[in-house]
Amino acid sequence: MKITFITVSTPAIKNLINAGREIVLKFGQVLDLKLYNSIFNMDEDKVKLMQEDMKDSDFIFLDLMGSPVSLVKSVYEVLDDCNCNIVTYGNTAREYMRLGKFFMSSMEAKNKNKKINMETILKMQSAAETIGKIFPGKIRDMRNYSYIVKYFKVPDNYNVLNMLYLILKEYGKIF
Repeated sequence: MKITFITVSTPAIKNLINAGREIVLKFGQVLDLKLYNSIFNMDEDKVKLMQEDMKDSDFIFLDLMGSPVSLVKSVYEVLDDCNCNIVTYGNTAREYMRLGKFFMSSMEAKNKNKKINMETILKMQSAAETIGKIFPGKIRDMRNYSYIVKYFKVPDNYNVLNMLYLILKEYGKIF
């Protein structure tokens, strides 16, 4: 399964490298991990490579908070061409967030003047985590989104490894 991470988090990148190695050692070539540090601008060749990796990925994780505007634009240029699961961390590119049957656009307020209440979202997140264990489909995907974001929030080796296992199991059908 090809997973592309574009993130500003150096600790996450370090632990993704370690977790990726551990998974490949245990299970063989079940994971093709592509990592891009988005804290600084990239040269043109690196941007093109990142865009190509995005286009043929099975899963993309985007953490563009604080990324240079030109790099964010380069990511946005290809998101419409990506037919895979896309998980966003933070507010950038949320309109492209999709995980299985769960789309972030389904969470938007029907009334455009009405802002989404964070308390309501947290309650829905908690409910999805609870009932997502039982029900397949969109509810399970909402639960998985919640877990992936929680794992990434504290990207130590344990959390990153479990995040990759979750992605591989649920969306790569590896385990």
